[in-house]
Amino acid sequence: MKKSVLARLGLLSFVCCMALVSELLPTSFLKEMAADFKVPLSQMSLLIGIYAVMSVLAGIPVTRAFSWVNRRTYLIVVCLGFAISNLLIACSPTFTVAFIGRLLAGFTAGAMWAMIASYPIGFLPLQISGRGVAIVLSGVTIGVSVALPLVTSIIQWIGWRFGFLLVGGMFLLLAIIG
Repeated sequence: MKKSVLARLGLLSFVCCMALVSELLPTSFLKEMAADFKVPLSQMSLLIGIYAVMSVLAGIPVTRAFSWVNRRTYLIVVCLGFAISNLLIACSPTFTVAFIGRLLAGFTAGAMWAMIASYPIGFLPLQISGRGVAIVLSGVTIGVSVALPLVTSIIQWIGWRFGFLLVGGMFLLLAIIG
């Protein structure tokens, strides 16, 4: 594979990695977030559930509605959606605003996961497209096994809001690079 193709696959893999970090980050800091927002832990847990529900509800309809959009443009919009949602959570003054941020994040995740695996098939020859999909989806494994523990360790020292700022900033960078 050419270097430019590998760079593209690496970028898509990093998007998957950061999407996993974005999805799972609140699970490490629910108690701290609940204390900051002055809500019960049970209410704070809704941030996890709403993400999953929105991801399921949005995936197919959003992908179908925007199937006519150029894949690169679609990916940039997805990265911007993740950036906005994470930055909104980082800066949220209330639980309600954080909840809206997680609604947007779940919606964005549904839109992303429904298209990301097929993305390499669009620019790779058929005989190596399976390898491309494997490279892209390796970002999931890297996200769960390396990135999330690393980010969680850093955030424990600095605070949960910084974690969402960091993830939001990474998605802004990905949108620019995309």
